[in-house]
Amino acid sequence: MYFENSKIIRRPKHSGLGWHLGIELPNGYVAHSTPEKNFHISTMDEFAEGKPVEPIAMIDEVAQEKMISNIQQMLRSGISYDGLNNNCEHSVMRALGDIPHSPQIRGWLALGAIALFVSACASAQKD
Repeated sequence: MYFENSKIIRRPKHSGLGWHLGIELPNGYVAHSTPEKNFHISTMDEFAEGKPVEPIAMIDEVAQEKMISNIQQMLRSGISYDGLNNNCEHSVMRALGDIPHSPQIRGWLALGAIALFVSACASAQKD
């Protein structure tokens, strides 16, 4: 399970709800964030944790140079993992030089807001 060029990769989360993201580096190792180790480099097997890994985006050579520099800076900074504000998606975005964000968290928050709205509407109809 080794991809030749740098790619954004993912595997299912342990909960089965959502994806764990990382960046497969040219040497076959993976840069990613976890609650246990914060942002770090691991082997592909450690990243996969027995789950299937799939590439979701290629990283071109120009972006790869900047990404490697960003990853080195992130490793030196020791930034802590935070499920809402600095999770694996934030780390991938930061490494790529993008504004850190988490589409999965946004999706879960939107679903929660919709559920609250529906619940409030149902309660109002009963009154």
